[in-house]
Amino acid sequence: MHRLEHGPTLAGTQNVWCLFLIYLAFSRFANIKLGAADEQPRYNDFTWFSMLFTCGVAVGLYVFGVAEPLYFYRTPTAGISWSSVPEKTPVDNDAQRAQQAIFMAVYHWGIHGWVPYVLLALLLGVVSFRWGMPMTIRSCFYPLIGDHAFGLVGDFIDALSISTTTFGVCTSLGLGVTQLANGMQFLKDISCSVKDNCIDAGGIWDITKYGTDNCFCPTGTEGVTAQWGDDSCTTKGTVDNCKLEWLKGDADKMDQALYTIIALVTGVATLSVLSGLDRGIKTLSAVTLTLTLTLTLPQRQKSERYLRVSGWGVRGGKD
Repeated sequence: MHRLEHGPTLAGTQNVWCLFLIYLAFSRFANIKLGAADEQPRYNDFTWFSMLFTCGVAVGLYVFGVAEPLYFYRTPTAGISWSSVPEKTPVDNDAQRAQQAIFMAVYHWGIHGWVPYVLLALLLGVVSFRWGMPMTIRSCFYPLIGDHAFGLVGDFIDALSISTTTFGVCTSLGLGVTQLANGMQFLKDISCSVKDNCIDAGGIWDITKYGTDNCFCPTGTEGVTAQWGDDSCTTKGTVDNCKLEWLKGDADKMDQALYTIIALVTGVATLSVLSGLDRGIKTLSAVTLTLTLTLTLPQRQKSERYLRVSGWGVRGGKD
């Protein structure tokens, strides 16, 4: 867990940038317009936010917004409990563990996660829209290195920024495609329950351990379980994992599905870019954010009562 080992350094640097941005927001620089003095905003607040969100943390947040809290909720690293992690506050009950998991996820994807985006946006806004320089990363270094930003040093800066941006976009695409493929596995029958199928087949459903579909089987040793289908299982049989046939358990089928989804997503993104900012990206971003709010807000309202009760239990010293 690289993030856990170097957490203080990462948190410290991000906190410094957060304080700097807060200072800018309430200082005399807050009224500086990122454009000409007589220019008006091109889009309304919702449109701006939807484009910034979908072009920023959207895919990562969709994937790790669920995966990361669950990962930290179960264990910080495989086989290590929260209480045994060095220099960590012991977490002794379920509600505390859940709150700590959400805390870690919010740190990675909340205000601190937006710091790099805001810093770069401010720099590009000033040097491009106010100073009339090209909207490239090299322009951001002009106040530091002067005309060297438009020479060999600037070429290196732009090449490096293009490379890292490409790597980031490819990573986001890979994460999103993997999530889509895994989500589509359950379109076979939304009423199908892997848990019920596991128990009906004589298995043991355990979400506190890592394994295929969390279905485990008893072994010849008391108190010891194994992943379903292991040779040591005393119970044999087949568990319906509720997945579509073209995505079920076959690596070749899964690869083919991933390639197909990549082609479709790339095609939609290409059409969005070619159709221009006002029609393609603007419309697609608004639709995406609207769907996100439509799906997430009801879920939040549904689970809010349980979370409040769990929080009271923590403050009251109860499990």
